[in-house]
Amino acid sequence: MTYRCGICGAIQEAMTEDGLLVYPGSCGGKTKCRGYKWIPIPERAVCEEVQFLKVQEHTDFFDDQRQSASTESEAKESTSGGAYKVVEVELRHPLLDLTTVGDTVRVCGILHTYRGELRRANSLWCGMQHICIRARSIEAAKNMWWKTAGSSAHNASLLSSSLQWGVETGSWWSPDECARHYEMARHPQWFARLTASVAPSLYGLQRAKEAILLAIVGGSPNNKVGCRSGIHVLLLGDPGMGKSQLLRAACAIAPRSAFVCAHTSSSCGLTMTLVRDPMTGGATFEAGAVVHGDGGVTCIDEIDKTSSEHKALLEVMEQESVSIAKAGMVFSMPVHTSILAAGNPIGGRFDFTKPIMANVNLSPALLSRFDLVVCLQDRRESNGGSDAQTNRVGTAIPPQHARDWDNGLSNHVLNLHRRGGNEGNDKKQEKERGSEKGGRGVSSSASPRCGGVAMLPHNLARQFILFCRSQCQPTLSPGAMAVLKSHYLTERSAATGEGEGGGRSNSSPSMVGGSGHREGLITPRYLQALVRLAEARAKVELRSEVSREDAEYAVNLVQDCLRSFSAVDSSSSAASSSPLSSLSGGKRKKSTQREVVIDLLKEAILQGGGVNRLLYSTIIKACEEAGCRDANAMLHQLNEFGVLLKSGDKYILRGV
Repeated sequence: MTYRCGICGAIQEAMTEDGLLVYPGSCGGKTKCRGYKWIPIPERAVCEEVQFLKVQEHTDFFDDQRQSASTESEAKESTSGGAYKVVEVELRHPLLDLTTVGDTVRVCGILHTYRGELRRANSLWCGMQHICIRARSIEAAKNMWWKTAGSSAHNASLLSSSLQWGVETGSWWSPDECARHYEMARHPQWFARLTASVAPSLYGLQRAKEAILLAIVGGSPNNKVGCRSGIHVLLLGDPGMGKSQLLRAACAIAPRSAFVCAHTSSSCGLTMTLVRDPMTGGATFEAGAVVHGDGGVTCIDEIDKTSSEHKALLEVMEQESVSIAKAGMVFSMPVHTSILAAGNPIGGRFDFTKPIMANVNLSPALLSRFDLVVCLQDRRESNGGSDAQTNRVGTAIPPQHARDWDNGLSNHVLNLHRRGGNEGNDKKQEKERGSEKGGRGVSSSASPRCGGVAMLPHNLARQFILFCRSQCQPTLSPGAMAVLKSHYLTERSAATGEGEGGGRSNSSPSMVGGSGHREGLITPRYLQALVRLAEARAKVELRSEVSREDAEYAVNLVQDCLRSFSAVDSSSSAASSSPLSSLSGGKRKKSTQREVVIDLLKEAILQGGGVNRLLYSTIIKACEEAGCRDANAMLHQLNEFGVLLKSGDKYILRGV
């Protein structure tokens, strides 16, 4: 910077320090005025363009604690799912404008500290020290997946020669590692072992765990078609079903993850926001939760507790991008992440007289973007003499097995608390014994078990998931295409009411749900969801082609999730022997007591001239005719669910 003396006008130059002005000392011009008043001359300044980046660690594999965490509890202690290390990088010519927000980069540079300034209350504080990396080289790769060979973060350094691109293999994985992963995938119970590694502390919930595992793996990306590969899963259930624990477990096992709570996050905190740079005053972009989860999963808890932030997720979930237009700046960046969300039904309990869209505080546009909607229920019948109960994802348990289920659940919880702190030491000893034997770390005899299936260490599961996401891209086989097409056409015609004597009549009742509950769910996105789930199932076993069995598994998984809502009614007097009620004329029969009572009340309104004002005695009579053991309890339940609204000494039936 060039300065002019304010007394004699002498010209003198001085170097800046970290971009901050450093004024010369006393004037040493010809007049020897020894003045200290200097005036900068900006037009004579020699400037150099500098760009600052905030770089976040690429994956949790580079964290020593995550590398050594082999259990779910250790993984949760080492990371909260969103606490990432961030460092500032200084770029100079010719490294300017080589990257953009969201890019995966590899930086080589020198660690440097520089002086900063902090303005507060109209005063300038100097001497603030900041740490940054002065880059000497930077490489951007938007779709680059780093190899992490299970070693420590120091051995997995980006500058290590072991991370050089393999010309023979065409990937960042060595031939030995590729062979080891394919050998593990050939295990007959490999999918079950991966599923058992998801939230082993939770008893049951098998279908929910499988859905989470497939969402982490994802489908096959196809840039030519333009369809997304991420699988979005929504967990709906009563309080205390372990939805938040499932999301935390997904963060612990996913190679990259971000966890947020919706009611404490804004729309900008979920996607991206525009902030002012404290040094230059210019506008910069700051990443939100979905950007942090790019290349992995983004877990959103309590998604039903807020409504204004739902619109921010629509573009991310379908177009896999985030767009922002503020302060005259328009910007869009790609974000490839799978959304795992959890929420409660309206009022905290399911109302089975209404479709699923009326049971959750989500817009139809957002709900249709979820590939799987899993309903978690675990309650006994409140009316009637049946002890039918639900376990995994709303699947009805026969009365004779309900006590066995409760017994297994109680034993699992008590044993989990009894082991306490000894569990970690036992697992460490088992790991040491396995290493002494020279095993590969997947021996069933030396691994902890969950539900009779040996679990995998979390670091091994994360490494395998990272491998199959990046190295396996299966394609649909003709057999799989035939299965998916046939199922979609059948379900589409059934959901739109085109089934009398047609497609619906040929369907098995055990393979389809009530059309009233599925209304709005069987859209063209439904077929795309089936394709992604079938691809993810094939990727778990590292197959290059989606088989017919994979397609049938995807169909069964989706149908189980649909049945989880329509099959079980907590107010019914008896559980049906079939997961679903029988079908007639394309519509579900009114078989539950609550539905029978509602039909009788509608008939009473018609007989009364269409006046929707029901007396207490009329409702009690309808409940008794429906066979309810406790008519007052049924009346209270209908009032609690909002089916009957009390107006003075009479009741109003909603939906009439």
